Amino acid sequence: MARKKRASDELYNQRRRAKRAIARIEANPNATRRERAYAKALKVGVSQSYMGRNASPERLRASLAAGRLLSMRTAGAKAGAAERRDIMFRAQIGASSRKGANIAGMTRARSKIFFRATQRYWAGKGPDKLASIQAAFGGRPLDEIYRMVMSQQTEALRREYAERKARTGGLTIDPDNALQQALAENVDRDQGSPDYMVYVAEVAPVSL
Repeated sequence: MARKKRASDELYNQRRRAKRAIARIEANPNATRRERAYAKALKVGVSQSYMGRNASPERLRASLAAGRLLSMRTAGAKAGAAERRDIMFRAQIGASSRKGANIAGMTRARSKIFFRATQRYWAGKGPDKLASIQAAFGGRPLDEIYRMVMSQQTEALRREYAERKARTGGLTIDPDNALQQALAENVDRDQGSPDYMVYVAEVAPVSL
């Protein structure tokens, strides 16, 4: 009960800050189309953060995740365009790390692929992986770095898709096809990680 009360208070404060940001944008007659779209996204976040009475543990987790995303979006409302762009990306990739999430095409599996491909740039360089990656790529916008990195992961993405289809029943597994059997297992026995991670291509800033 105490945990739910703390969560409810936290969400209330996040919604209050978001509503103030919405009000500032809506009161500005010179607000740009991007700023109005931002206010609309904040409104969606506000509605998603409500957990209701007698919330189940799953609903509580979903509300808290929505609240964290809302908090980052609210911070972005005060930022410049470039900073806001990075804040939004950070919020999206953080939210996509939840099992089953799909945030603007970003999934848990794709986030794993991205961080594996860029591991040499963030490993051992502090807790902020994205800041380390961005510095290595000359300060480019994070979403731009993400798109370019993922454009080089054709084989890993193909295999991840095949594994996902195999798990969900969307792909028929041929018992005589060794590759399909390996994909269906979705496990690299040596590393204890998904098989498709073996096919991640490390990228270098000069290649982008």
